[in-house]
Amino acid sequence: MNSQSRLFKTVSDESIQRCCRKYLGEELICARLLDGGLFNTTYRIETITRSAILRLGPVNREYLLPYEHRLMDAEWIVGRLLHKHQIPTSQIIAVDTGKTLLNRDIMVVECIPGVSLSTVEVGKKKEAEINFKTGILTKRIHEITADELVQPFDKPFGRVGSIVAGFGGASWSEALQIEINLWRTRAEAISMFAPEEFDRFETIFQRFSPVFDRGCKIPRLVHADLWAGNLLVDQEGNLLALIDCDRAIFGDPDFEFATGWLEGEDFCRGYGSWPDASDESVLRRRLYKFLLDLEDCYVHLGEYNNFGDGQALCKKVLRELELLERL
Repeated sequence: MNSQSRLFKTVSDESIQRCCRKYLGEELICARLLDGGLFNTTYRIETITRSAILRLGPVNREYLLPYEHRLMDAEWIVGRLLHKHQIPTSQIIAVDTGKTLLNRDIMVVECIPGVSLSTVEVGKKKEAEINFKTGILTKRIHEITADELVQPFDKPFGRVGSIVAGFGGASWSEALQIEINLWRTRAEAISMFAPEEFDRFETIFQRFSPVFDRGCKIPRLVHADLWAGNLLVDQEGNLLALIDCDRAIFGDPDFEFATGWLEGEDFCRGYGSWPDASDESVLRRRLYKFLLDLEDCYVHLGEYNNFGDGQALCKKVLRELELLERL
């Protein structure tokens, strides 16, 4: 599964040993490659005194979307905010984006003794409890605003990775326009769509700028990748942590609900409300899903070398584009 990705690449035991010595100050006992990675290359590492997760950033970084160059910096920033608000997430030990040790970004986090919810069956009762608690924690995330960032930014809307790289937006609509424009630079490089189709994509987001800004005046923290795969549970099915917050956004909390995964009754009870059913909120969520699908088209084709899924998704977004243009 991993071998088709242009970004994934394993390293030698000696390279992992060097990471252990530098970031943990200990000798490596053993390392195990974790399955499923297409973006990062991830190992569980063991020393005499601790277990940790070693995450190595992508190779062939020229294929990355612009905000993806700063994902580890983003996770460091967001992780600190989550811990400040008692939201359980990964405890980061070290982040090194200097690329001097292995010519890759490197992150080391404490190993949480749990498994991804997407890999286990916990039963309906436990699943309801997990969804309820996830709703509570998600609401807490959305109460965090960009004002809490240690370093103030003049343009605090957008992906955290974009904000720290200097291309955040002064408004939510500007942040979305920047993201679609930067996506276009990468997608055009692999001729993913015709030139006139790229123009139509940009026009859709320009057209609905007032809708975006009416719905989001305060940049609120959004995890932006909440699903079962990013929830860790213990052997009894108790929720341990929300992980992988590197793609987080400061913007519209409705972005969190764009995929539909978080709309169950138990989650919404924990969150305190159902997603807003007003016409503009429904439209915004539809447009956010459209943006995510556009980016996934590029991820499949440009990063993961997955032409089957990528081409199928490209056809889907062109159909959705036609529907959006009729509104």
